[in-house]
Amino acid sequence: MREVGGPAAVDPLGMALADPDPRVKRQAVEALAGHDEPEVTGLLAQALNDPNPGFRLEVLDALTDRGEEGLGAIARALADRDPRVKARARELLELTLEPQANAEDD
Repeated sequence: MREVGGPAAVDPLGMALADPDPRVKRQAVEALAGHDEPEVTGLLAQALNDPNPGFRLEVLDALTDRGEEGLGAIARALADRDPRVKARARELLELTLEPQANAEDD
């Protein structure tokens, strides 16, 4: 996904993660996923505290390409109160870490 709005858009998109409208929050996650700025990972990780488990699932998917910090946030989601979020976090970690383990074996 390409970067939407440039670096100046990160702060407003971060604020949109707390919007009461779920559509706005989803669009913010999608837009933030296209940004390379380091603070984006922290914003997405904070969004894992949202009360809506469906939204937390979307945030998990956005964190998969955020490097070690993103993986750390996904790992913390293993303690989520919703079993679907826990299961998705486990699945994403397995999918992400398995190729790395196979590469190390080569």
